[in-house]
Amino acid sequence: MQNKFEGVFPVLITPMNEDYSVNYEGLKENVQYFLEAKVAGIIIVGSTGEFASLDDVEKEKIITQVSDQIKDSDTKLLVGIADERTDKVIEYAKFVEQTNADGHLLINSFYMTPTEEEAFHQFKDVNDVVTKPIMMYNNPFTANVDLENETIYKIDQELDNVQYIKEST
Repeated sequence: MQNKFEGVFPVLITPMNEDYSVNYEGLKENVQYFLEAKVAGIIIVGSTGEFASLDDVEKEKIITQVSDQIKDSDTKLLVGIADERTDKVIEYAKFVEQTNADGHLLINSFYMTPTEEEAFHQFKDVNDVVTKPIMMYNNPFTANVDLENETIYKIDQELDNVQYIKEST
C-alpha cells in the first residue's frame, strides 16, 4: 500500500462568493489553516465540498490548486470523485491520478439508488483504472443506499485499490 491514511482528515467546504462562484482565495486560506494545524490529511470536493454544485472546470481548478498547495507538506489529500454517471467518476479519477493527491473518496451513485451489484461494479470500474487508493464512502442518508456487509466484504476481497471506508450509517 503506497499511502497509509491515519489520523484526522477534515472534510473541507468549498467557499463560495456571493455570486456563487468559487472563492479560490478562501479555499487557499482554509487549506493553509489545516496545513498549519498539521492534520494528517484533508478531503476536498466531497459532499461537504459541494461537489454536486460544481462544474468540471471548477472541480479541476480546485483539485489542481489544493494538490499544488499541499505537495511539499506531510498532509495527505483525498479527493471526492463522485458523480451519478460512472464514466464521469472515471474521468475525475483519471484527473486526480495526474495530481499530487494521495487518493480518491468515492460514494456510489446517489440519485438512481443502485442495487448492491451495481454499486459493486461502479467501485470495480474505478478500481480498475486507478493506482491511488480509494476510500469507499457508505452514506445511506445522502446516497439512498446502505451498502450491505456482504457488498463491503466483496469490495474488500476483490478490489485491491479500495483500501479504506468512510462509514456514515
